[in-house]
Amino acid sequence: MGTFQRTETVDARQFTGGKQNGTDLALWVNQNGQLTETRAEWYNSITAYNRTTPEFVYVRTYSWRERVYIGDWIIWKQDGTFEHMRDQDFVAAGYKEQ
Repeated sequence: MGTFQRTETVDARQFTGGKQNGTDLALWVNQNGQLTETRAEWYNSITAYNRTTPEFVYVRTYSWRERVYIGDWIIWKQDGTFEHMRDQDFVAAGYKEQ
């Protein structure tokens, strides 16, 4: 049996933090997620019940909802869908910038 390798080119953006980066990522997702009904919004850090949640970009579709924290990646795949990956998973998946 042979060995096969598949390579997929994706557009991936990392959330580095801050209002500008967060709103830029949300705008990018909202412009490109129209076919899959994917939407995103940036949230500043939230404090409730004496607990602080760090800033994040909230990405949602009909089938999943994710919080993308600083250092995480949003991946726009060739089929038009979006995926979220932690930085270590992104590196382990073998994504390399061209």
